[in-house]
Amino acid sequence: MIYHYPPGNFETYRRIELVNYQLNAQIIIPIVEDINLCVPEAEEVLRLSEEEIVQLKTVVDTTQIIPMDINNWTKVIKGKCWTGSLAIYSPEAWRCISGNQIFDPCFSNSSYENYVICTGNPLIEAERIKLKLTVPLSHQERENRFYGWRFIMEDNSICDYHLYPTGTLTEDEMRLMKLGITYSCDDGSFLVGNPNINTIWTIQKVQLDQTQSEITDSKNMSVLMVMR
Repeated sequence: MIYHYPPGNFETYRRIELVNYQLNAQIIIPIVEDINLCVPEAEEVLRLSEEEIVQLKTVVDTTQIIPMDINNWTKVIKGKCWTGSLAIYSPEAWRCISGNQIFDPCFSNSSYENYVICTGNPLIEAERIKLKLTVPLSHQERENRFYGWRFIMEDNSICDYHLYPTGTLTEDEMRLMKLGITYSCDDGSFLVGNPNINTIWTIQKVQLDQTQSEITDSKNMSVLMVMR
């Protein structure tokens, strides 16, 4: 059994029961409710120790999926969604409006039919919004190109979804988009394209040159955990 607590918080954690395992083990991963990425220790919340990485590889034969917990999202507003998201390409992603404010992306789910959740990063409390629908959603046929907000990689790096702006792109953003960058990692590397969905997810992890215009190194890497 592994217990991995965030610094200064021993009360908030989420229990993940491993369905596929070789040993009789459980892994407990903490989720800080009021996480703020401006706080340095918050980055350690989902980081595993090297020993835990080794043990996780030993007992887990599948990528672990952590669903987004919206029970503690307290900000609720009313609005409607009139088209698919411009920021994220997914059949469950929407572009919505409340008053004169546009929210993109917002996400629908069969478990909460009367509202959508709108966020640019669910790890930041200020960006967690429940939008109560005043008009039912229409159906949209779109290929899914969104697989999660955060990947924890086999090398212990944390990679967050790279959300491109829906307006005019900067030159830096255009360079990253041309290279197919989808996630930015805390070790300075990037993930390219979409993951290969199998028992163990894999995705291409790359290093860029100083101008971030060319890929200098690339390797296929396993994804241990996905937060979505």
